[in-house]
Amino acid sequence: TVKSPASASYFPIDANNATAKSTLPQALTLGAQHKFGADWDFLAEYVWTQYSRVEHITLDGAVTRSGGTSVLAADAGDLETQWKDQHQLKLAGEWHAMKLPVRFGYIWTSQVTPDDWGRASFTPPGVAHTITLGTAYNFGESFKLDGALDYTTVSGEGNGTAAGTGGPGTDIRAGEFETTAVALHLGLSYTF
Repeated sequence: TVKSPASASYFPIDANNATAKSTLPQALTLGAQHKFGADWDFLAEYVWTQYSRVEHITLDGAVTRSGGTSVLAADAGDLETQWKDQHQLKLAGEWHAMKLPVRFGYIWTSQVTPDDWGRASFTPPGVAHTITLGTAYNFGESFKLDGALDYTTVSGEGNGTAAGTGGPGTDIRAGEFETTAVALHLGLSYTF
């Protein structure tokens, strides 16, 4: 179902086909690893991603209500982004004095969405913070299971116009934007 902005009511939609086309940004990564004694490893990485290259996202498709009434035209046009380049600083450590190593990390991510272009479909206009915790387990000499849990939060204040009153786009909003995410990563590797 979809909520209608005009009536603030929900209505069912049919199964619809749609496409989104965009340019992929280029990225540059620089990292280092250093051992402190026998039990500690330290890792640092800087990542630059050229999101400013993604000037717009082209949307094609029609959204229709159950029964065939069109809600969104077949050619929705371009969604302008105004994104900035992204910078990330990643710091991590591993302590392997026990049977299971203890891995931990922190990631700082710069703001990509400008304050004046906050949308519900974009990353909030603010700086992101991620913390991670993980470990690994070896099954004999060939199999290894790696796992990590991470928590990410990003929030910011949008300076767009009030809902539906124009501006660069009618979906650009003023107000608080916030996203949080929790992810579990698992990997199984085999050495031969």
